[in-house]
Amino acid sequence: MILFLLLLFWITPAGAATSDDIEIKLQRMHQGWGGPRYTITIHGDGRVVFDTGTAHGGDKALLGSDVLMFAVMFPGRHESRIPPANVVQLLAAFDRVNFFELGDVYQRPPPGMVTDQDINRLTIRVGPRYKSVLDDDGERHGMPPAVRDLMRMIDQAASTHRWTHGNPGMVADHVRRNGPMNNDDGAARLLLADARGQREMILALVNAGAPLFHTDPLVNYGLIGPFLHVSAIHQGWDDVAAALTRRMAVPN
Repeated sequence: MILFLLLLFWITPAGAATSDDIEIKLQRMHQGWGGPRYTITIHGDGRVVFDTGTAHGGDKALLGSDVLMFAVMFPGRHESRIPPANVVQLLAAFDRVNFFELGDVYQRPPPGMVTDQDINRLTIRVGPRYKSVLDDDGERHGMPPAVRDLMRMIDQAASTHRWTHGNPGMVADHVRRNGPMNNDDGAARLLLADARGQREMILALVNAGAPLFHTDPLVNYGLIGPFLHVSAIHQGWDDVAAALTRRMAVPN
């Protein structure tokens, strides 16, 4: 608590901010080579909000699932909490990189023209003080590398990996709450897990009823189940291949 008050005193005039006045936001707006896109917001009291939004229009029609649209295993809005002391550690990290002294924009001209670059926005609000930095391939254009390190710290503090990449425990919890994953999102999760080489996720999804006879919406691989079966054999994933064999014996 003393460190917390000291940080607030240093960053803002005394008494100008409380934990309710602190907000850290990381927007992963575009990630090279199909990485996940989402916004993570951390509040001073430790509340964490993860949100991808919802796809609409042509992109939704093409991909058929927010899972593929955002490259996030469990898209949508999720909330959790972290200890307020962890928020203090993040504030100290902002201090170490002199975040309020950075430029507002680090981007290549013209912006957004390289499809494999990362585009992020990092924002902090502490009482009346506000700062937002746009990172559009920023490290090649003057942004200190420590800013990307700070973004990774935020992801780690918020445990965003559980939503972007998932794990067997989250699959089991999803099934308990929503039933089998025999829908477009379940098929999309299989494709995303395969693209990332997530053997345990593929196995969990197959066992959770993810559909195997859906067609890949990008029409790269045909039917998902047979493609995954060949891939599993090629990679030596005997348990995945066996699970797929059992499931495909009874078409869904």
